[in-house]
Amino acid sequence: AQTILDEYKYVAQGEFRSLLISGLSGIGKTRLIQELQKPIVEYRGYYTSGKFDLYQKNVPYSSLIQALRNLIRTFLTESDERIELWRSRITDAVGHNGKVVTDIIPELEILIGPQPEVKELPPVESLNRFHDVFDRFLASLASKENPLVIFIDDLQWCDIATFDFVRNLFSNYKSHPYLMLLGAYRHNEVDSSHPLHKLIRHLKESGRPLKEIRLG
Repeated sequence: AQTILDEYKYVAQGEFRSLLISGLSGIGKTRLIQELQKPIVEYRGYYTSGKFDLYQKNVPYSSLIQALRNLIRTFLTESDERIELWRSRITDAVGHNGKVVTDIIPELEILIGPQPEVKELPPVESLNRFHDVFDRFLASLASKENPLVIFIDDLQWCDIATFDFVRNLFSNYKSHPYLMLLGAYRHNEVDSSHPLHKLIRHLKESGRPLKEIRLG
């Protein structure tokens, strides 16, 4: 638990951090994450989580979307002044491409209003635009005043689109100073041919800020 708390302090000071927790099912990964709640409150931070589902492996970004929908719902319960702050921050970040995000996070439209149609693009360019807009949207949610922790559980069932997004996020991690990305997975379900194993190896080889905790 101390490792997680130490890493969170870096995030609160403006350094992106990520941590992967592995263990067998029911080993207490979730309980460990709950230890984080106190310092998050102390730093006026936000915490949100999503979970991959074995039966949704083909739904792109399912867990990430779940986590962000939960977060936007939290924003919507805040004071008018706070809602206005989020509205302007997110609108500035997404520009004319807000519909890229509101299409997958319907709650966001309640917050920032209906968005104009976006230009039709060929598949590769459309995906690049999605990554770019989503990246900027994510960056607008984490700040010095409100650091953000996103916890994704059951990464062993993660879809390929999310792996691509995470790889993208890591290559651009300096744009996310107040963000902490936590992940948990069952190591007995991840062998050397698993995309998660390959992603971890890639991130380590390229010297990205990633720590691992294996629960015995």
